[in-house]
Amino acid sequence: MKKSRRWKRMSRSDESSSPSGLPLGEGDFGSVAAELGGEEKRILRSLTGPEDELPYPRRPLQMANGVIVEEYIIPDSDRQKVLEELFIFAPMPSLDDEMYDLHEKTTFRVRDYRVTREGGNNFLVSPYYPRSGGTVLDWVDVPEDDDIDPDGMFTQIRKVKE
Repeated sequence: MKKSRRWKRMSRSDESSSPSGLPLGEGDFGSVAAELGGEEKRILRSLTGPEDELPYPRRPLQMANGVIVEEYIIPDSDRQKVLEELFIFAPMPSLDDEMYDLHEKTTFRVRDYRVTREGGNNFLVSPYYPRSGGTVLDWVDVPEDDDIDPDGMFTQIRKVKE
């Protein structure tokens, strides 16, 4: 049975910030949380279960809320392979595709993704993850202006890989 995920983009009327002025992890599932991307990571953990570590070195990555997580250092030659392993949806984007980060409300090239190791899981995240907590669950196709209604909402359906 195929699973699908429904995405909503909501306009934010109450932007909260860290002391540095960067927005904290307010997600589509709730209010500002101490853990950036916390709800998304709980969803991802429920889909993947615990995961083995990837065979790459890691470095500290400071989040806007002051928490430090570990980020994998993935060589360019392995980025496609890691994307294929960690991208949980179908169809798979190419490294040259442009995606839209719902938290940042901006686009990025897929090849610029990051991967973190947190709590026994590997998380595929946007390049803006340290600022706003956007995981792969927050990546959508670049919306056209007419895809977004006047209330700032749009919907996108994705199938979870089997």
